[in-house]
This record gives sequence, C-alpha cells and structure tokens, in this order.
Amino acid sequence: DIDGQSERSVIRSIQVSDAGLNIQVYPNPVVNAMLYIRSSEDIRRIEFSDISGRMLMQRNTSGLQHTLNLQRFAKGTYLLSLYTAGGKKTQRIVLGE
Repeated sequence: DIDGQSERSVIRSIQVSDAGLNIQVYPNPVVNAMLYIRSSEDIRRIEFSDISGRMLMQRNTSGLQHTLNLQRFAKGTYLLSLYTAGGKKTQRIVLGE
C-alpha cells in the first residue's frame, strides 16, 4: 500500500459455484500438507501443477469428496484443476505459510 506496508488476509476456503456446480477446496493456504476437496458433481480427474503449468500429479478418480496429501511438494503457489462432467475448474493453491 501507500506507506510501504502490506497485510495479507488468510483465505481458509475457496468455493466456486457455476450453473449448479459447487466446489470447495480447503484450507487455502495449505499448512498441514492435507488439501480437502468437496464437489456437488462427480470429480473425474484431479491435476496438480506448478505455476508454470508443469504437471506434478494427476489422478483419475470418482466421487464427491477427495483428500490430497501434498507433503512432498515445496512451499509455493500451485494450480489445482478439477474435471467433472460439467467441465474443468482451476484454482490457485498456496502451500505453507
């Protein structure tokens, strides 16, 4: 900001609603290596990539709830892509704080 100091607010959950599709991803930032995903539609595939788009993890899956263990990844910003019958949703995920 103007005086050279800034503050960050912590986002604990991201919720995306689009034409009946409701996806929750939490906590964000991830602090204990576990990321939880809930969806109103069946999630068919989960992709986790670095900010440049390099694929780090891909899972073909089925179900409305999923848990990802992200312990092996370094602190930083990543992209999480979720695929349902309704299409693809991508969200930024922050690991560590």
